[in-house]
Amino acid sequence: MHDQASDRGHDLRAVDQRQTFLLAQLERCPAEPAQRLDLTFASAGEVTAVHVAVGDKVSPGTALASIDSTELQADVDAAAADADAAYDDYTDAKSSGTTAQITAARSAYTVKQKALADAKEALAAATLTSTIDGTVAAVNIAVGDTTGSSQGGASGGAAGTATTTASSSAAIVVISTGTYVVETSVGSADRALIAKGMQAEI
Repeated sequence: MHDQASDRGHDLRAVDQRQTFLLAQLERCPAEPAQRLDLTFASAGEVTAVHVAVGDKVSPGTALASIDSTELQADVDAAAADADAAYDDYTDAKSSGTTAQITAARSAYTVKQKALADAKEALAAATLTSTIDGTVAAVNIAVGDTTGSSQGGASGGAAGTATTTASSSAAIVVISTGTYVVETSVGSADRALIAKGMQAEI
C-alpha cells in the first residue's frame, strides 16, 4: 500500500531544503532598490538652490537642485541669434543664390539649429529633476558649492545635460521604495533546488 503521508513529508522536506538554499544564497547579496538615480550637473556652475533633503519623497518632475543659469541663458540667446541669422541667409540663398549656395546655407542653418537645441538642453539641465517616484537617499551638495562637468562621471552624456554618476560623486541620489532587487548566481548543480515563484523573506 502506497504511503501518501510519507510522500507529503518528503515533499515538505524538499520544499524546506529549497527554501533554505534560496535564503542562504540571498543572504549573501544586498538588496538594491529597483530604480536608482545618481544625479550630477554636467555644466559647471555655482549651486544656487537645493530643494530637497534626505528622506524627502519626490515624483517625476520634482526639482531637486539648481545651479546659476546666467551664462547658460546667455548661450541660448547667442545661439538663437545665430540661428536667426543663418535662417535669413538660407532664405536669401533660396531667393537668388546658386544651388551650391543654397546647399551651403541650408547646412549652416542646420548646424546653428543644433547648437541652439544643445544650448536649450544645457539650460534645462541647470535644474536637476527626478524622473521617478522615490525617496531622496543622499544630498552631497549645498548652496554656494561649485559643481558640474569637472566632477566627471557622465556615461555617454553630452555636455550640458544632467547625467548619472557613481554614487561617490553624485550630487543627489534618489531611490525607489517598496520594490527591491537581489541578484545572485546559482551553479548548475544547484538549479534543482530553486523554482520560479519561490518566496523568501530577507
